[in-house]
Amino acid sequence: MRNYTVKRYRKLWIVALIFCVIPSVVLLAIRMSSNKEDRDINPIKYSKRVIIESQGRKNFYYHLDASSSLSVVINGPVLLRVITRLDFSERSKKSAPYTVYLSADENSPMIYNKKSKVSSLSKYISSTEKNFPGRIRIIFIKVPQGKHTYTLSLDKDAKYALKVRFILRQKGTSNKNRAKLTPDKSDQFIQLKTGKNSSGYYLVNKNNPLSFTAEGHNQAKIITRLVMQG
Repeated sequence: MRNYTVKRYRKLWIVALIFCVIPSVVLLAIRMSSNKEDRDINPIKYSKRVIIESQGRKNFYYHLDASSSLSVVINGPVLLRVITRLDFSERSKKSAPYTVYLSADENSPMIYNKKSKVSSLSKYISSTEKNFPGRIRIIFIKVPQGKHTYTLSLDKDAKYALKVRFILRQKGTSNKNRAKLTPDKSDQFIQLKTGKNSSGYYLVNKNNPLSFTAEGHNQAKIITRLVMQG
């Protein structure tokens, strides 16, 4: 069993490489787990707040453009995740680059160059929002001991806008927060009984890879079982 961190929208391929002399099959059960114990932080001041829905989940995001900035006050030590989404005026398959500046207290800003495209899994929950949210791009900040102010901004001549979310990473993930993830395509599915419990597994071998699509930030837990035939 392994945990994989999905930091952004990704298609993950799982391929079984079998080197045993005896024919064998790998059984995979895939679950996506997310930590609901994480805590959103509101900026000190903001001009606009919107709701973005992604895979059934709705979250608040804060508007950021060239004429504004977003600041949060954090008590460390803790891990801060800055979730950014590029705001697209039209649904395009092309990627677009953007640059964000993140300064801590009075220090010089750190520069992050990102690239994103329209998310096929997300949408704005508002009749007044005509644009399309981009795929998630994340900035990780280890906040040191004490009280600190972090400010996010864009180039003064930036033609784009962002939607931003600030999250504090808390320790521990509850099993109750895990949700099963369905592969993009699978023709072979079985129920495996262990004691009194029964779970669904997907068959994978060297000729039958498995893929699933996930939008981060989430944690994918992959459970594998090797079955020896003969």
